[in-house]
Formats: sequence, C-alpha cells, structure tokens
Amino acid sequence: MQLFRTIVALGAVLSGQAVAGAPEAAKRLVLILDASGSMRAALGGTTRMAVAKEVTTQLVEQIPGGVDLSIIAYGHRKKGDCADIETVVPFGGFDKAAATAAIKRLRPAGMTPITESVRRAAKAIGAGAGPATIILVSDGEETCGADPCAAVRELKKASAAFTLHVVGFGVTAKEAAQLECLAKEGGGDYHAASTAAELGKALQAAGKAELQSGSLTVAVRKQGKFVRAEIRLTRAGGGGGGGWSSDKGPATFSLLPGNYELVANDTTVAGGKSVRQKDIEVKVGETTTRDVDFEVEGSAVISAVKDGKRIKAELFVVRDSDKARVHAGWLSPDGPTSVRLLPGNYEAVVTDTKLATKSMRRASFEVKPGEPTTVNVEGFLEARLDIAAYRGQARVKCEFRLNSRDGNGGDMGWLSEQGPRTTWVLPGTYDLNLDCGGEKRKVEGIAVGHGELKTVDVR
Repeated sequence: MQLFRTIVALGAVLSGQAVAGAPEAAKRLVLILDASGSMRAALGGTTRMAVAKEVTTQLVEQIPGGVDLSIIAYGHRKKGDCADIETVVPFGGFDKAAATAAIKRLRPAGMTPITESVRRAAKAIGAGAGPATIILVSDGEETCGADPCAAVRELKKASAAFTLHVVGFGVTAKEAAQLECLAKEGGGDYHAASTAAELGKALQAAGKAELQSGSLTVAVRKQGKFVRAEIRLTRAGGGGGGGWSSDKGPATFSLLPGNYELVANDTTVAGGKSVRQKDIEVKVGETTTRDVDFEVEGSAVISAVKDGKRIKAELFVVRDSDKARVHAGWLSPDGPTSVRLLPGNYEAVVTDTKLATKSMRRASFEVKPGEPTTVNVEGFLEARLDIAAYRGQARVKCEFRLNSRDGNGGDMGWLSEQGPRTTWVLPGTYDLNLDCGGEKRKVEGIAVGHGELKTVDVR
C-alpha cells in the first residue's frame, strides 16, 4: 500500500499536479549502488547491472536543480574485498554529466558491504547539516558479516538526519527481510523489483517521493529578441540550480520548491551588468515564469598603431565609473579588435609587448547603444639596441642588465658568443652593466632615438 501511495504521488508530480500537504523535498540525496558480482546475473537478455545503470541514469536526469547528489558504489573493483566501497560522485556542485559517466563506469565484481556503505553515506551527510535522503539499490543481503539493520538503528539514534529508502532487485524472501528492515529502521520505504520495468518504477518512486519539483521558466530578451544568457538560481536555505537560456525561446528549469533569487548574466558583453530578481517562489507541480530584459550594448573597434601600422599589443578596457577592468585580450596587426560594451565611458590601456621596456598608451572613449566606436591607440615609439661583449676579437658570454635613466624600466638576460643580443626599448638614455664570468664591465649614457638602431659593442 505504501508503494502504491508513493507511485500515485510520483504520478501527480509528473502530470504537473501539486500534491496536497507534500513536505518540502530533501536538499541532498545519496544513491548507493550495488555493483557486486551477483549483479552480473542475466536479466531479460541483458544483466542486472546493465538494467540498474540505465534506470539510475534516468533517475539522475530527472533530479531537479537544487538537489546535491552523491553516489556511492560497492563491489565494483575487487573480488572478495569488503572494503571495496567508493564515493564515485561526492557532494558539492552536482553535475548530471559527471554522475552519469560515473554510473556507466561501474563493473560488477565483488562483495556486498551494505553496512559500511550506509555508514559512509551517513558520514557524508554529517550531523546537524539538514535533512537528506539515501536510496540503496541492492540485489542481495549483506555479505561482509555485519548487521546493517542494527547499524542504521544506531545512526538514527545518533541524530543522523536522513531517510533511507531501499530497492530490492531480484532478491529472495530471506534477502528481502533484511532489506525491509533497513528501510523501516531508516524511516523510509522498501520497494521490490524483479524486472527492468519494475526496477524503473521502484527507483523512481523512491526518489520522487522525496524530490517533488516545480518549474521556473525564464525568458531573456534584448531589444525584444530572445538571447542566450547564463542563469544562476539560488534557493533560500541552500541549494539552487541554473544553466543557460536560449536564443530560440524561454528556458525551463526543474527546481525544488522554495524561494529563489535569479541572476542573469549577459556573457556576450564585456563587463555586462547582472540582472537580479528576488523572491521567486517555486511550488510543487507548478510553473513560475520570469522575464529578463538586457540593456542594449554598443561596441569599441580598437587598434594599436605605430608609425601608421597596426601592431600586436596587449589590451585592457577599464570602465570609468568604477575603474573595473571589464575586458582583457590582444590587438592584432591584421585588423581591429571589436569589444562589445554597455553604454558608458571607458579607457583602453594598450601595451606594446615587443619592447623590453615599458611602452603603454591610453585612450579614452565613449560607447553608445547600438553604435560602433572606433578607437585608434597611437603614439607608440621604439628603438633597437644590438649588444655584444668581446674579449679581444671573440664574443664572450656575459650576464647583462640594461637600465633606463628615464624611468622606463629596462632589460636583463645573457649575451651570447654566437651573435649580438637584440633588445627593443623606448627611445631614451640607458646604462649597461655586464658580468662576464666575474669580470665587471659598464657602459653609461647610451642614447637612442625613435626608429634608431644602435650597435653597442663592449670590449
């Protein structure tokens, strides 16, 4: 009768009808999967393990946003090893793709250490951390000499805040008795299954009885057109969900009932402002809708120019209003770089990284809605020094330091016996210090102008 009521509740949720008096769902779910050797048994042209993988994967796909899932598997790595228990998916940032991949990797091999698996699940849940649900799927009883019923009873007495549901898959009457005891001591339900279809119903009933959900539909537009945007949903009291809206139409998120804050980010715009909406109530079996409108952006078309030609340079865009760096990237000699920005005043900070010394130029500009703004950052200068050290007529290897007298930094490194060292600098005056195997040398007052190549031979 309890199983019937659970399945009726599940049907109501799936049909979109609210269940009167339904309790708020648990925030965390631990799924314990039996991957012991007996799961290799044949079932309807396949194996118990293959069926369990398929059905649990379907359950994972139906888990609503706001639930944090952990998966524990046992018996999947070693034969005869009662310590073969692994948390294949830990709590913290539930990812459906990662959970599905972990399930698919399981290979049945060993023992059935139910007791220690439940203890591990309870430990992961933690004392005083709020309610959680454990679902155990097993095709047999404990085979490692422990008493799982007594263990669950002790855990519950120790105030472990969990509800334990158990699904017995193809079990005997004796095995079912132990699994039923587990569910009773864990305050949950026992569901029996002997076929793939029954396992699907039983596992979904066990999960959906605790994970009833509602929906939030979010439509994000800019100038009346749907746009793709990042959506983050935070649930009061913990949990949440989110993903991406679509440029084809509204996006719908399955969520636990509760009060949410929505944050929509326009990731196509550098420094785009987040749109926040608070106090969004999601109810079981109901769909809540919200509309988000993004501000229309403009663009800055930016080039770095030296002697009338574009150059490769490092770019930062800084917003005037709060001095936030809203974009970082590179400018190309092959053409301008377009950066999408919200309307406002900005500064382009451009560095000519070809030079060893500081070579930075700035340009202020304004962005207007729907319009491109051309920004040419000019005034870059350069000079070239070719440096070599000699002992007699032969070049020698030396460590060098080049310092600007004009506060433009300098360069350092090694001079080679193979040829002169070329260093690009800003025009100005420099001092050169050498260490040639302990022999110190110095050249002061090296003056070089814009566009000039100067050879510095130190003998």
